[in-house]
Amino acid sequence: MNHYERLGVGPDATTAELRTAYRTLARRFHPDAADAPDDACARMVELNEAWSVLSDQYRRRAYDQLLWPPLPPPPMSAEPVARAVVYEQPPDVEARPASIIQAVPVLLVAAGIIVFSLGFGASMPALLVFGALLLILGGLGAAANVLLALRGDPRARARAREQYLTDKAERRDRRAKQRGR
Repeated sequence: MNHYERLGVGPDATTAELRTAYRTLARRFHPDAADAPDDACARMVELNEAWSVLSDQYRRRAYDQLLWPPLPPPPMSAEPVARAVVYEQPPDVEARPASIIQAVPVLLVAAGIIVFSLGFGASMPALLVFGALLLILGGLGAAANVLLALRGDPRARARAREQYLTDKAERRDRRAKQRGR
């Protein structure tokens, strides 16, 4: 007998329903009010334990996971179980080839490192400053490239988000069907 059955409620009972059920049963089975105090005492211990677990949301969640563990993953087989989801690029969004603009920051950083190390080795402050400037410009260019890549096409982002939400809903429905809800 689990804690929900001891209190006479279902697993989807709210905290208020649990409290009402506990108080009702506690009045009935309290050792001072019951006809058979020995049986009532044992029953009251069970009720107190059920209430202490189910009234705390964290302990209740852990208890529910013990009662109803998540479904194990399906067994692996030689045949593919489901088709892999492939997100293709929409036809109205053209792929941008890598351009020289994207390579410039890398070249600037490499040149900055070389010039800075030459200036450090030769003790020439002008080369140190020039190397530092090249490093800074290369870093800024790399950051700009990242921001431009993240910006992307808003329509493509909206389609990807819609596809993600659709896939998520399908997965949720499949899990609910597997659990028998």
